[in-house]
Formats: sequence, C-alpha cells, structure tokens
Amino acid sequence: MMGRDGLLKATELALLNANYVAAQLKDHYPVLYTGKNGRVAHECIIDIRPLKERASVKAILLSA
Repeated sequence: MMGRDGLLKATELALLNANYVAAQLKDHYPVLYTGKNGRVAHECIIDIRPLKERASVKAILLSA
C-alpha cells in the first residue's frame, strides 16, 4: 500500500519521533530499552512506575 519509499519514510519518521520523545522525557522518566548508543528503536518506552507510586494511581483490567 505504501510502497518501498513510503515504508522507508514511515520507518525513518518513527525512529526520529521516538528518539525525540525519549530525549524530551529522559530527565523526567527512565527510558527503557535503549541501545548501546542510547537511542531507542521505533518506539519509546518510559517507566512510569515512580509516577504511579507518587500519585497513588492504580490500573485495573476490565474484561469485555
């Protein structure tokens, strides 16, 4: 559907955006799963457990 060029562009943008988000949040939240160079892949995963504990927030799972 996107073709080779579209897929390449989408991949480049995903990497760029994920690393931008990681750079902006790294001083506030631990960024999980970085590579040897400190970069993330196509997604930025942050650890919000400290926020959860400070705010006394719980997650619940609702089944459909």
